[in-house]
Amino acid sequence: MTFPNASPTLPLERYVELLVEVLDVLHDPAAQAERLRAHGVPLQAWAENRAAWGAALASPIPEASRYIALLDAALVARARRLAGVVATVAVPVVPPTPTATAAPAPQPAPTAGAAPVPVDAQVRQLGHEVGRGISAGVSALGGFFDSLSKAASTPQVGASVLVQWSDGKRYPGKVVALAQGQCEVEMEGGSRHWIPAQYVSTA
Repeated sequence: MTFPNASPTLPLERYVELLVEVLDVLHDPAAQAERLRAHGVPLQAWAENRAAWGAALASPIPEASRYIALLDAALVARARRLAGVVATVAVPVVPPTPTATAAPAPQPAPTAGAAPVPVDAQVRQLGHEVGRGISAGVSALGGFFDSLSKAASTPQVGASVLVQWSDGKRYPGKVVALAQGQCEVEMEGGSRHWIPAQYVSTA
């Protein structure tokens, strides 16, 4: 696989695993740094890998379908892991003992530090995190299909095309090369020009 800029140092599987871990804190560098540090990845290295994989996955590549599958699996795994955390702090329901007078319910022992977070708040938070993760996954999937449709609509090398010129007229040519959203077109007179793909259509 070739990368348009610098190559990432993290393999795609590890990149996706870490992406899911920081999805809900993408706009909070301090929180990202803390979570990444727990996985042994410095924030600067993460930023470089995110830029490299982002650029690579923005173009139609064979890795894109693998990225979507990995992202989906990582989101499900994180949701299950978070659900397990909620389950471990859930208060068990104890049926009342049959007595003539109801005994007062036992109270948890006071703890030092922050007040415990109610289970319903934890479940709401989990729902928000899973929702954000699913939303990010759907956005990534949409971007993937968007790049596929752009790739399908971009003429291939050797195709006869019409180029919309700055005078508004369309001139015939033939695609001789493709790169980063542009087509190199050989015009009928033999001259070659790099043209943004949106101005090139199949003849």
